Amino acid sequence: GILDLRASRNRDGTFELTGTARDEHSRVLRVEVSRNAGDWEPVFPVDGMLDSPEEPFRYVTEELDAGEHVFVFAATDENENTGSGKLVVHVDAEP
Repeated sequence: GILDLRASRNRDGTFELTGTARDEHSRVLRVEVSRNAGDWEPVFPVDGMLDSPEEPFRYVTEELDAGEHVFVFAATDENENTGSGKLVVHVDAEP
């Protein structure tokens, strides 16, 4: 599954999204993200290699417009089992 999802805003209006992909029985083969029900994009583990059952990851967004953005992360293991998690990012309008 996907655990510990967090978002932090960078000075340039992008966001760094972090979390952990974990599987109880086999190693994580891939982690992907979809923003606002868009296409799936690969997400890379912090250590650069998908080689264990627990993989911390980070994803940096482009600059986000004001409003609500829904990010769904999915992790798939060696047996093609997929777990997911959702993170909602609220961006305030500039005054």
